[in-house]
Amino acid sequence: MRILFPDHTAAIEGVVDLIAAFANTNQLKPVVYRLNDLKQNTTQFQSFLKEEKNAIVLIPTTVKIDESLHSHCQSMVYATASTGTDHVDFGFLAENEIPFVSAPGENSISVVEYVLSSLPYLIDANRLLNEQLSIGIVGYGRIGSLLGQVCQQLGFQVSIFDPLKYGAIPKDQLTTVLNSDIISFHVPLTKGIQFPTYQMIDHRWLDVAYKDSIWINSSRGQIIATDAFERLIQEHKTIIDVFPIEPAEPTWLKSSTLVSPHVAGYSWQGRAGGVYRVLSDISSLFGFSFPFTLDEFRPARFELSALNFINSESELLKKNPTQFLYRRNNYPTRTSFRQEIDLDLHLERFTDFTEAHKTYLQRIFEIWNRLHIY
Repeated sequence: MRILFPDHTAAIEGVVDLIAAFANTNQLKPVVYRLNDLKQNTTQFQSFLKEEKNAIVLIPTTVKIDESLHSHCQSMVYATASTGTDHVDFGFLAENEIPFVSAPGENSISVVEYVLSSLPYLIDANRLLNEQLSIGIVGYGRIGSLLGQVCQQLGFQVSIFDPLKYGAIPKDQLTTVLNSDIISFHVPLTKGIQFPTYQMIDHRWLDVAYKDSIWINSSRGQIIATDAFERLIQEHKTIIDVFPIEPAEPTWLKSSTLVSPHVAGYSWQGRAGGVYRVLSDISSLFGFSFPFTLDEFRPARFELSALNFINSESELLKKNPTQFLYRRNNYPTRTSFRQEIDLDLHLERFTDFTEAHKTYLQRIFEIWNRLHIY
């Protein structure tokens, strides 16, 4: 029986070896498929899916896991090696007793690192150190709450807005969030519930917002209406990782202050950790052997640092807007803050950082250790 996984997952360094080790230990056959072939769903690809029995199929968040997919794959279990699940037809899976596993929270730390490492590029690092900044966090789940903890330790004034978590919240609490120096979004994409996030950000939010606020979206692009997004990137400094439509329009990339191709959670630890997590959970479900640690498959070197990648990433994407999907699907290895600390990768190597920028990062490292963030 096979374990199928997409080419963009195979592009994560060490992951092919991890999946091969798992497969060999459990008499499975590891097979890479092309994501474009799955999306196009050609007759030839349908035949490939049915050539042999599939035990496990890894599916990205950009592909629906539903009756149509299962009619071709006929897998024992489906998995998505990241947090999002709005692509999954849970009703169909439950009705047919087909398990689904994902990796909620595995990229949480990576997203928080993305936000924190980006701030010195838009805010003078001395100001980040003077404990007079405010941050409003929309969505206070795994990512939002971790960001809030770190920002409190940095001396920021933290306000939150999360009706999904806390029920109805007074309107003035949203107003407080929108009048913060920094506004960061960390919500799932939801529709048809009491507090849907789909296109929740509209012109009314912008009408109320502090005119000099910096907006950061590293959650879901469709939480903001397209017309409001186009106004936002004209009126505010922004750090945008996710867009209302992807790949992003070139004009959106040009007008946004800092941009990246939906990779906020793409540290090596976050990406490979997601694959490791789903394989571990599947092993528990089906009694497979899984005698591995993630560190066994860690790269010998990293191509990008979590501390300074955003500026060059933004420049690259603005110069080559057509590379959005390619860059996302073939993303280089990136450190985590924890790896920067544990591997003793000295801040002195960043010759373009000011002393205040280095002090800000050193303070974050101290918080990482104090809060035991791994």
